[in-house]
Amino acid sequence: MNCTKIHLLGTCNGLLLCSCYHNDEEECLVVCNPATQRWTELPPPPQPQPPAEFCAHHLAFDPAVSPSHFYVLAFECTGKDYHLTGVSIYSSRTRAWTHRNTELLDKIVLSYGSVFVGGMLHLPGDLCKGRRSEQDDGFVVVVVDMEGKTWKTVRVPRGLYTGAIGWSQGCLHCATRYQDNEWGEEVAVWCLKDSNASQEWFLKHTVRIGKLLDFLEMEYSVAGFHPDCDTIFFVTRGVYDGDSWDASSLASWDMRRLEFRTIRHLENGSAGKYLPYVPMFSELTLADGGVH
Repeated sequence: MNCTKIHLLGTCNGLLLCSCYHNDEEECLVVCNPATQRWTELPPPPQPQPPAEFCAHHLAFDPAVSPSHFYVLAFECTGKDYHLTGVSIYSSRTRAWTHRNTELLDKIVLSYGSVFVGGMLHLPGDLCKGRRSEQDDGFVVVVVDMEGKTWKTVRVPRGLYTGAIGWSQGCLHCATRYQDNEWGEEVAVWCLKDSNASQEWFLKHTVRIGKLLDFLEMEYSVAGFHPDCDTIFFVTRGVYDGDSWDASSLASWDMRRLEFRTIRHLENGSAGKYLPYVPMFSELTLADGGVH
């Protein structure tokens, strides 16, 4: 694959979704498996692409259902407030795109990250301010099927700030940032045991992040969840000097042992989105025609 620039857009069960540039101008979408070095280039989506600020592209792949087939979803937004309006869905089985308008009543702005489970893609988002009251939390999880026909939103309690979602120990997890007037900011970890039935969240853990980080010098974001343990990952970063963040670190919080640990220090200016990745070594992945 001869590319002059590659941007990582998403991951899902061992596959990566990338935006690749030829001669710094011609952009294409590529799905690849780094473990087997297989990759395939997608045809361009049929709809005009959203602005770069919008987290448009997401990958959906479940090797337990089909080790060789995947979906790519390119979400569309309005040019004014970036709320979700529709989606173009690519199927590796048909090698074609289909387009659907959103069936959601609420105006929602999507955030980074997604979880694909049970044939449904789950995405974090925020309600547009005009669609919620002052008492209503703005953080939601958008759920859509691979035909773009079924849409729903799941409200997350105490989610005043955009958080992160992930799959851990057989459950959908969500971490939200919440401002408590008495105790300061805390991170709440929620678990949705059955995302297709009751849609009831269970509060699993809370941590007052001020005890872990010095807020005068540090910013942070929730980066993800360990797939098998009660551990959440943070990216901390220091002072913004006008060009980039300094003193960035990848850290973890063990919810059972109540232990905070710095995993490794990152390069200055590396503050960005961080995506989970577990290698998939099966040669059956990306085994169809058009794969390199």
